[in-house]
Amino acid sequence: MLNEERDISNKRFVEFSPEVCLAVVQQNSYAIMFFANVQRTLGVCLAAVQGDGMVIEFLTDAQRTPEVCLAAVRNRGLALRLLKEEQYTPEVCMEAVKNDPKVIRYVPNSVRVPGFIVSPRAVIPPPLGGRARWRSWM
Repeated sequence: MLNEERDISNKRFVEFSPEVCLAVVQQNSYAIMFFANVQRTLGVCLAAVQGDGMVIEFLTDAQRTPEVCLAAVRNRGLALRLLKEEQYTPEVCMEAVKNDPKVIRYVPNSVRVPGFIVSPRAVIPPPLGGRARWRSWM
């Protein structure tokens, strides 16, 4: 189980087998912060974001595959805010809005394709410089 300990810039990393890493993030998704990048396999990253989508904040760009991004917003729509613009695909944005209709305000117009689902529960803030009234998509 315990393979090796090493000290990297005053941070202590303990290397575990992939099975142990997977079991740990299934118990607590935020434990992924303490794993070295080599231990963050696709399966471990997917398990972490399926437990809590906001964990995507701690993943590197290489670990944020389209599959991991989609799993994160399916778990928690607000995770859309933590993605970079190039990761905003219509599919990812649609899943985020399905999970949490209020995140529609973070979806850029360039991603909203014809047929983009907008829930009647979504609340959109007023445009900048506009009146301070809130609108609903009803």
